[in-house]
Amino acid sequence: MKNYFFYLLLLVSQFAVAQQTEFLYGASVYPEFQTKAEQQKLLDYFQQANINVIRVGETSWGNLQPDSTTYTFGWLREYLDEMHRRGLKAILGTASFHPPQWLAAQHPEILFQFEDGRKAHPLGRRVCSRSHPVYQKYVYAFVRRLVAEFHDHPAVVGWQVDNEIDLEIEQPTKQINYNPAHQRAFTDWLRTNYHTIGELNERLHFTEWGLKVTRFEDLALPRETIDGSDLPLLKLAYYKFEGESIANFLKQQADLLRAGGTKGVIMTDWTTRMLSPFDVPAAKQAFNLSGLNIYQPKQDNTGFWQFGSMSMDWHRSLLGKGNFWLTETRIGVAGATSFWDHAPERAQFLMWMMQPAAFGATSLMHWSGNRFYGGHWPHWGGIIDWNGEPDLDYAWVKELGTFYKKWGKTLIDNPVQADVAVLTDFTLRAGLREYPHTKEKTGEQIFLNVFSALHRLGVGVDAIGTDRAAAVANLSRYKLLIIPAASTLDGARLLPALEAYVRQGGQVIVTPMCEYQNADGIFQKEGFHRAMGQLTGVLVPHIRYVDVSKNSANRLVWSALVKQTATDPTGFCEVLEARNEASPELAQVVARYTLPGSIMDGKPAAYLRKLGKGRVLKLGNWPGETDFVALLNQLGFRHSSLARAVAAEVLTVPRSDGSLFAINVSSKPQVLLLARPVSNRVDSRKLTGRVTMKPYEVLWLEAVSSIR
Repeated sequence: MKNYFFYLLLLVSQFAVAQQTEFLYGASVYPEFQTKAEQQKLLDYFQQANINVIRVGETSWGNLQPDSTTYTFGWLREYLDEMHRRGLKAILGTASFHPPQWLAAQHPEILFQFEDGRKAHPLGRRVCSRSHPVYQKYVYAFVRRLVAEFHDHPAVVGWQVDNEIDLEIEQPTKQINYNPAHQRAFTDWLRTNYHTIGELNERLHFTEWGLKVTRFEDLALPRETIDGSDLPLLKLAYYKFEGESIANFLKQQADLLRAGGTKGVIMTDWTTRMLSPFDVPAAKQAFNLSGLNIYQPKQDNTGFWQFGSMSMDWHRSLLGKGNFWLTETRIGVAGATSFWDHAPERAQFLMWMMQPAAFGATSLMHWSGNRFYGGHWPHWGGIIDWNGEPDLDYAWVKELGTFYKKWGKTLIDNPVQADVAVLTDFTLRAGLREYPHTKEKTGEQIFLNVFSALHRLGVGVDAIGTDRAAAVANLSRYKLLIIPAASTLDGARLLPALEAYVRQGGQVIVTPMCEYQNADGIFQKEGFHRAMGQLTGVLVPHIRYVDVSKNSANRLVWSALVKQTATDPTGFCEVLEARNEASPELAQVVARYTLPGSIMDGKPAAYLRKLGKGRVLKLGNWPGETDFVALLNQLGFRHSSLARAVAAEVLTVPRSDGSLFAINVSSKPQVLLLARPVSNRVDSRKLTGRVTMKPYEVLWLEAVSSIR
């Protein structure tokens, strides 16, 4: 009965968070190395810039607990009191990624351990093993005391659990934590997920190459091999273990915060990584919304903006809330003991800081507010310089503060209008990372191209996980579902919902590399695309890797059903065959390979199936981003009613009030094609026709009846 009421409390508290009513604009601040006068001066400057939120305490465990029995919360309470007096809000961190030095000295067994047995130096970041019970005991005890002290402080509107913890999963092999406690946790995870040693050997096909193990304890964490083998099955299992381990560690802290009575938002700050476990079930249960850290490059980098924007789509749609918080982002230079990257000029800086809001951020916090004098990052920029005075870009911070004060409520009330969903979850991404299927990593490129194409078309896109996609009610709000390179997809689980969705009028596009393996990474013995073939009407009996670089005549030729112009094929080709069944809803060939001299020449490259009121398109070859844009147009997913971008360097994002953001992320002018007369909310200009956007220009467009 106690457990029932505890979980009821957690459920109620998750939904008790007050609706956000103002855009939160601010920075991280570290008041513990400021004098009182310096603190007051910084807060004065922040208020003058219309900053209304400060992230505080995420590195402060050692300053709040100087030994195992003493807590010094007084300085933090005084700072929060002063913030509240000024009307400033606080995001308070649990600081669990950065242990006190006394803890590491007393318990060196908790430290991260390299493969050769060396322990990580305790002055570094993320140096502890989250699996070690001693470390967990101290972390959870500190979180209990922290929330007991500040759960009802009027300045605290949110809590950040840990910090950039997903950096611990997507590292090269040498960064795997070989602490014995972590190995034991991995062994326990294997036992929980594979139940018996016989099941483990069978599911991972260890009979192949004579690799059967006799005890769970004998299966070590991944490490270097003599022949350079990447141990893909073991690595995939390790990724899933790490994802769940991270999520459970975070959820335990979040549960303690809620049990301690906090009513504020609870989140963590993820980074932009394919293997970020933000959508592992325990992580989704832990948080009210998603936090994300983005550090923009000074040089033009289209790939960065494509991946970063895709990440924002993921995190915005994660919990169905339609927003996320940008918990860390650039201010000034980037550097540690030397500069890494140049400081931006005004137009680029403003673009950097408006692009996240266009994609659904309702909070934006610079890192950092005050600069460090020592430690890890002394050359990293701050709003306030080492001398306590504003840095050179303070005037731009004031501009942003004014903008978000004026437009923040409009952004909150009119979220991104998403008409398309893209299927993804951690398990699918982990499978694609460990099994890229081509040396060019075509699968990950497909994934990125899908989001980028929609951003060019001005079509809003959400990410949807396999758990939610298994219910047709969650799909029915979207006009189109795209399933990109989901090689480890459990198609049978989704099939009933997908078929119902299409019959009701939905459309589905299935790209190559769908449903080749099971969740363990084992290739399907019964054939690829087996369950999903019941939806697409197509089977994939074979795949082929073709050299398409030597013949300029290589093409995908489309039929009149799609009216797509011929497109250039990529080397990864699926052999597609219609299912042999008697049905009036048979799939029809809509594209064929033209590959002179190849065994694939003349074979079907795409099928289209009408099913009820909807359609399913199965692609056997990926046409590339630009051709996919054209294909979406032909299928009826034409550009926004306001505008479309010509190049990938312009991101276009629709909002629910009918407005559209257009963002030039490059240092060169770019073309935007307007479909009707518009007004730019940013500067009230009236625009029509073909617009040449300035470098780094941000337009927030709304329709007008005429141009005077």
